[in-house]
This record gives sequence, structure tokens and C-alpha cells, in this order.
Amino acid sequence: MNTTRQTTRLHGDDVVLLSILFVIYLIIAIGVQMISGLIPAIARLLDVSVARVTLLVAIVGYSGLSSPLFGPLADRFGYMKFVLLGFVCVFAGILLSAFAPDLSSFMVCVFLIGTGYAVFNFSLASGVGELFEYEMRGRIMGILRFAWSASALAGVPFVMAIAGWLNVRWSFASIGLFGFVVFMLFSGFLNRRNQQIMETRKRQPLYIIRTLKYIRTDRSVLAGLVVIPGLVMVPTGTVIYLAAWLENLHQLNQSQIGLVFSVIGIGAVLGNVAMTFWSDRFGKKRSALIALSVLSIAVIILPYTRTMAVTIITLLFLFAALEFGFVSLYTIMTELMPAARGTLMSIAGMMNSLGVGTAPVIFKPVWEYSGYAAVTLILGLICAVNVCIIWLLIDEGSPGGEHANPM
Repeated sequence: MNTTRQTTRLHGDDVVLLSILFVIYLIIAIGVQMISGLIPAIARLLDVSVARVTLLVAIVGYSGLSSPLFGPLADRFGYMKFVLLGFVCVFAGILLSAFAPDLSSFMVCVFLIGTGYAVFNFSLASGVGELFEYEMRGRIMGILRFAWSASALAGVPFVMAIAGWLNVRWSFASIGLFGFVVFMLFSGFLNRRNQQIMETRKRQPLYIIRTLKYIRTDRSVLAGLVVIPGLVMVPTGTVIYLAAWLENLHQLNQSQIGLVFSVIGIGAVLGNVAMTFWSDRFGKKRSALIALSVLSIAVIILPYTRTMAVTIITLLFLFAALEFGFVSLYTIMTELMPAARGTLMSIAGMMNSLGVGTAPVIFKPVWEYSGYAAVTLILGLICAVNVCIIWLLIDEGSPGGEHANPM
């Protein structure tokens, strides 16, 4: 069992650490989400179809399939090191995208962004699981996830506005340079904090095969990994065609679409608030079940909203439910296998990437031949099936990590 000090209250170093992680998460979230928001602009810049550019989202997903290679190493050498590694990959990929001359070059840069995001994502969740007790972990995850919401609320509309004022290359350049500055300022602190954490616990051996065998026999762990790809398809499939759908139905320009994407951020903020103040008290499994059920309904009815007011309200409910439900599920998983948390969360990250990468491939022909309503109907049904799996097969982790230790 992990011997690292866990806490139910925030100390000075914890506040500084969370603040730095929040800023890094914000930059990474903007870098990942801006790709979907800028799909029409990138298509015009490179003189290719929107359908071809949506494959960039698939690359973001599939590039994260390698994350299990890093999970056992993160268990052994510390999660903050891999938070930094993921961050470097993301801001480097964003910065290089500003100079990509064609779609193939963009794909290489986006591959780097996706790999970095996957490494950062599982390292962040594992670090939170190591440092904070399960009873308050939902609150900590909710606080950090505000960064993802803030990127949708302000960051993505900002880079979309830059694309409208100047061009899309300046959007990537501005975020990439900001990431470089943040890395130079805070990498030293994170490296020192990683060393302090590693000094408080015994370094874990690389029991990879034994861990994988345990995952295969634990019902809750296996069910959690199975549902992640389908759940991740829901926001991915919804968002990658959202800008094009808004252009076609409501005749919106790039700046106006950016404002609609800020509504996504507001919905996510509402989900963060619920996560921060309610998930720990209400129960993380119950929170996930209710929120993901709302998500299933909202995504199905979205294409039938014919006025902007109803569209905005539906998007608010959709992304509030998504944020609350999905982060509640991820928080449950941080306690299912405490002794190999990084390994499990890296595999969860791989499944997350599988869902992100598969969604554009599956739904590209659906979008082209049947339209947005067919895409969201399938997504809503997938979500409903996964809600049933969570309800029947996943047991919420007990405080203190009472689940079996695979080591």
C-alpha cells in the first residue's frame, strides 16, 4: 500500500502545487480543444475538406494508446515527472503546428499533442490519488477540472477570435509560446515536489504482468476500463461536428461559433461546481449514474433544437452532465488499485484515447450520409448502455483503498 502522506486538508505546498497544475492543465486543455473548434478554419487554411480535417481528432485519440508504456514508470519514478513530460509534448506540438505547411505535417504535430495529453492526464489523476484521501478526492478533481472548463469558456473562444482577426497559425503560436514560458517558470518547483513525494514512499517495482493479471480478474476495474471508450465518444462525436452543424443550421461565422463554444465552458463549470461540492457527499457512483443518464438524453435531443436559445440550454445541460459524470467515474477508478495507480490510470488513458480516436472514424460516414441527428442518436444509445454497465458492475472504491493489492 502506498505510504505517501495523504491529507484531508490543503497545506501551503498543496495550494501552490494545485495552482501550478491548474495553469498547466489550462494550457493543455486549450491545445486539445482548440483543434475541434478550429476544424473549419484549418480546412480553409490547408484547402482540404472538413471531413478530412476531423481526422486530426482521431490522431489526438490514437496517439494516446501508448500511455500504458509510461504508467508503470510513473509508479516507480513519480507522477510529477510525467506531468512535466506530458506538458512538454503538448506545448511543443502546439508551437510546431503554427508552422505546419500541410495536413500531413499537422498530423505529426497533433500526434505529439495527443501523446502529451495522454501522459499528463493519467499522471495528474494518479498524483491526486496519491496525495489526497478518497473522501476529498472528488473536490480536488473538481477544482483541477475547472481548467478544462475555463479553456472552453474563454481559452478556445480566444484562440478562435485570433484565427478570425489574424489567421489560425497565430492561434497555435500564441498558446505554444505561453506554454513554453509556464514550463520555464514552474518546472523546477514540480521536479522538487516530485523528489519530496518520492522520499516519503518506497519505490514501486515494475510488476507489470502481475498488475495486468489482477486487472483481468477484478470486475469493477475491468468494467471501468470497458465503459470509458464509449463514454468518451459522446463529447468527441458531439463536438467535432458541432461547428459545421452550427454553420449550416444557424449560419454562424467563426467568432459567433466561438461564443457558442464558450457556452460549453459554462456548462462544464456548472459540472465542476457540482463535482466540487456534491460528488464526495452524494457518492461518486450515484453522481456518475445520474449525470451520465442526463447526458444520454441531452445528446440525443441536441440536433432537434431549432432556435439558438434552446440549443444553448441543451449544450449547458449536456456538458454540465458530462463533466460531473465522467470525472466522478474517473475519481472512483483512482481508488480501485492504489498500489499500481499509475499503471491502471494509464490503461484508462489508453481506453480514453481509443474512444477519442475511434469516434471520428466511425462517425465520419454517418455524418456525411445521415447527418448530425444520426450521429448524436448513436452516441446517446452508447452512453445509455454504459450507464447500465456502471450501475451493475462497478463497486465504488472504499476509503483507504481496501481493494486487493496486486503487488
